Amino acid sequence: MKPKTNQSAPSMGGNAAFLILFSLFFVFPLKSQNPVVLHPVVGDTIDLIEKLDYLLFSDVPDSLFNQGVLTPDGNDYKLTVWHEGDISKFDIDREEFEVLSGNVKKLSAYYQQKTATADSSAVGNSPLITRDSIPIAEHRVDVGTAD
Repeated sequence: MKPKTNQSAPSMGGNAAFLILFSLFFVFPLKSQNPVVLHPVVGDTIDLIEKLDYLLFSDVPDSLFNQGVLTPDGNDYKLTVWHEGDISKFDIDREEFEVLSGNVKKLSAYYQQKTATADSSAVGNSPLITRDSIPIAEHRVDVGTAD
């Protein structure tokens, strides 16, 4: 009489192979679809105001852009744009990505400098009213009742 063998062992190997193949074909490609941050100032989702402020994606009409997300596409990127329920995709090559990132960096520094200059000039030109700068009257004035 032959001893009984464990029939579940071969299926465990089959399950492991299935999991490995599943990971290779589905999990790893999904991981590469995570949004890419063009620059920390704009984050991974770019809205129309950021597009206009930082002069981004000039080939995408402003009228078709509510928000967009960059994702990796091989060595380049894919810009997915949403507008009123419609989705459009645009190719962004690595060189253009670097140019756009540099533009955001430069314009961000410019806007910060402009804001700092405006804040410092506003403080320098406006009188600061403090409790000590208001003269205290020696006599108390009653605002009062009409006789």
